[in-house]
Amino acid sequence: MSARILVVDDEDIVIQCCLRILNGDAYQVEHVQRGLEAVRRIEESHFDLIILDFMMPKMDGMEVLKRVR
Repeated sequence: MSARILVVDDEDIVIQCCLRILNGDAYQVEHVQRGLEAVRRIEESHFDLIILDFMMPKMDGMEVLKRVR
């Protein structure tokens, strides 16, 4: 079974870099660009690792962490 990773960042370039690095059979990688989307996705599904940007508009990374803890 491969590890599930959620990448949360508002910048496409960062998401694309993470996807390129993590591409392969060892990981199932999903991505979102907004904090609220991340909270919804985390509530709906289990992730082994979350790569989270702290500086995002509207809901920053710290707020995401507070909500999903």
